[in-house]
Amino acid sequence: TGSVIVDLAAENGGNVEGCKPGETYTNENGVTIIGKFPMQNEMPNQASSLFSNNCSNFLKSMGDKETFFLNPADEAVRGTWLLDDGVELERYIPVLAPPPPPKEPAEEVEKEPEMSDETKNLIKVFTQCVIWAVPAIALAFASKGVDLGNLGMLTTFALACLAGAAAVKGVQSALHSPLMSLTNAISGLTIVGGLFVFQDMASFATAAWWKWLGPVAVFVSALNIGGGFTMTGRMIGMFKRKTDAPKYTEVYSVIMAAVLAGGFWYAQAAFVGSAFLISSIACLTGISCLANQDTAPFGQALGTLGVGGAVAATFFSIPSVVITQALATAAAGGLLGYIISVRSEVTDLPQLVAAFHSLVGLAATATALADFMAHSSMTGLGHLASVYVAACIGALTITGSLVAFGKLQGLLSGAAMKIPLQNPINAGIVAVTGFFLAKFFMAPAITPLLVGTGLFALLGYLVASQVGGGDMPVVITLLNSASGWALCAEGFALGNALLVIVGSLIGASGAMLSLEMCEAMNVSVAQVLKITSKVKPGAGGDGEICEIDGDCTETLVESVAEHLCAAKKVMIVPGYGLAVAKGQYALSETVKFLKAGGADVKIMIHPVAGRLPGQLNVLLAESGIDYDDVLDMEENNEPEDWEDIDLALVVGANDTVNPLAETEPNCEIYGMPVIRCWLAKEVVMLKRSLGAGYAALPNPLMYNENSLMLLGDAKCNLEYMRDEVRTKMSDTCLIDL
Repeated sequence: TGSVIVDLAAENGGNVEGCKPGETYTNENGVTIIGKFPMQNEMPNQASSLFSNNCSNFLKSMGDKETFFLNPADEAVRGTWLLDDGVELERYIPVLAPPPPPKEPAEEVEKEPEMSDETKNLIKVFTQCVIWAVPAIALAFASKGVDLGNLGMLTTFALACLAGAAAVKGVQSALHSPLMSLTNAISGLTIVGGLFVFQDMASFATAAWWKWLGPVAVFVSALNIGGGFTMTGRMIGMFKRKTDAPKYTEVYSVIMAAVLAGGFWYAQAAFVGSAFLISSIACLTGISCLANQDTAPFGQALGTLGVGGAVAATFFSIPSVVITQALATAAAGGLLGYIISVRSEVTDLPQLVAAFHSLVGLAATATALADFMAHSSMTGLGHLASVYVAACIGALTITGSLVAFGKLQGLLSGAAMKIPLQNPINAGIVAVTGFFLAKFFMAPAITPLLVGTGLFALLGYLVASQVGGGDMPVVITLLNSASGWALCAEGFALGNALLVIVGSLIGASGAMLSLEMCEAMNVSVAQVLKITSKVKPGAGGDGEICEIDGDCTETLVESVAEHLCAAKKVMIVPGYGLAVAKGQYALSETVKFLKAGGADVKIMIHPVAGRLPGQLNVLLAESGIDYDDVLDMEENNEPEDWEDIDLALVVGANDTVNPLAETEPNCEIYGMPVIRCWLAKEVVMLKRSLGAGYAALPNPLMYNENSLMLLGDAKCNLEYMRDEVRTKMSDTCLIDL
């Protein structure tokens, strides 16, 4: 009595005596026989698979591959063990560990009284006064020994910094990767300095070592220009949709190049100054055009025009005897850069940008050293300071960029290198470099210049090495800024306003981008570089993170596909794991199938996801995802934005979706803006394992009641998911295969 039998063969007459197809009834013995059909179509098709998978894993846990045994010390085994050699075992009741004693309440810390608005405003006033007064006083003391020409150059420098900071402010986060690539290519204007110090190669076999530096600067700068603009064009082209009207940027470039050529033909060398001015404006406008996807192609064209015009103008300013040699050197470097960029994958973009930054640093250092050796009679403090700064910043950029490249390429460990007293050591290097700068001023010679350059090369290595792989996006933007300052210092050394303007644009834009990245991570630049430690905002207590317990609910690909097909609104949150797995193409096809089935599918990318700002935006654009479907986190992350999201699919992201950033004051990422995907009705996380992310923090999202975990290789799971979604959609006639 009370037994229930489900006859799955009821449709064909049934396997149970007394079964009535299509009905449920209870016989005279009290047995309920369910004969409804088709029963299997009314049940989740993954239920049997999940149950069998659990049973299989449980049995596999009882021993190894060759030996099967029952371990009475295993609570799971003992709890299900009823008979031993036919003898009924005593009922097993597990002994529960006593609960931990409650924590003593933390002592209340008296909060300091908040400052009044009047006090805050007064502090702001004094701060602004200091910001403006200190440079003014410094210029006042320096004016006696500085001619009007150098003061004019300083004015140009200040205005260009403001323009660069303003230009990058309007750039969308989705275009930060093309922005980095474009500014890196423009910083290849170090070729101008290399051309000015280019020596006749006819006597190179017996020439002094420093005469090789000009050709080296020209070659690596041209390599950077050719590779940088090629990669920028590839990335911007990925955002182009099939429905977009042609931009005709090629026609624009040809016409503008013809106008410049006409100017050179008409005015000859007299047009050089005007060409430099046009190039400066073109570079600034090109950076500004990356504000959105619609104008980005013109930014690429204007940047190319600016660099090309500057290089052409420089050839009118160098001795005719070296023009052919310089052209051959530049052509070889540009061709090599083009080949490298064409053969590189988008996933290699971060390390490619880092490598190109090192070339800018090498060109700046080589030009500074060659300029000093060629014009050693120029002993003005302004000139000497410019040479020294250009060489040092260039050297720092070389080693820092090579370390970043090694970490991103996997040649070096991504972990932060720890050296005892590292910050005092770094400070000591800066101090000793300053000492040799003073010696360089008192007695200009190559030795103190080389020592200072070598010390800053060591500093670049140490600073970049002590930053972990997860913070490399900020390091790359800082190196981008450093390459701009190196170019700017080179301009001061050569007295070239173009290099000062463009270098300031790149330096300021890179600095602003670094600050934006740090703001998105809730850290400061000093904390990223390990100069200062991040102060945890939690007050009182023992400083421990709250204990996270519970069970993760694992799922299968078939189940995830079923949930996706049933969802009306889907939000996809990709992370760096998607880039590593190269699963963007399968994800793009899945999005296409879901949208064809009537679902509203959007993508939300965290500003610091990936290893380069905007890397995931480029990655998804390459796979065919419409950039209009990518939402801005800052504008679409309020609780009400998630109320109607049926399913949030998290692919390869961890720290950027960790609720601890909002709930746990003692954790390292507290206060960092994160994507609130846990507010969706259901969450599916694709991860390789249940391990922690880069911040080494537990993620309570994995333990939420509305979260499912799909573990394994993201690319494989996404490909299986795509196939399942396509099959289910085609079976219900929602899409055509």
